[in-house]
Amino acid sequence: MRGKHTCRKYVEEDGSITIVFAGRSGPTDTNMLYQDVQLQKTGWIKVRHLTAEEPDKPSYAIVEMHSETLPRFRQGRSGLGQRAREIIEWAATSHRMIDDWYRRKLSEILVEEDWKAFRGGDGSGCRS
Repeated sequence: MRGKHTCRKYVEEDGSITIVFAGRSGPTDTNMLYQDVQLQKTGWIKVRHLTAEEPDKPSYAIVEMHSETLPRFRQGRSGLGQRAREIIEWAATSHRMIDDWYRRKLSEILVEEDWKAFRGGDGSGCRS
């Protein structure tokens, strides 16, 4: 995946953790006709623990997530019908690739966060 990607971890006073991520990706094939378009991915994941009111009941983790992927075009470019169809096809394929990449990376981070919560460790795949 060519582009710039980052994430940041925030710990709230109630102990919940929010991971915010963002990135931009362009075509990996330099011979493509549409070097003037990138996909921008932004989103967040929030993990919070709910402790059961009764001591013999299990506690739970609630995970909330939001993300969106938007195409970004350089200004001053005029599009033709065929080129627009090619860009839409590329964007759909790239959207799936970007989602898969983020899913793998964020899964690794969430597993690490879960492990740290269980073991009481520190450190993260994201900056705090």
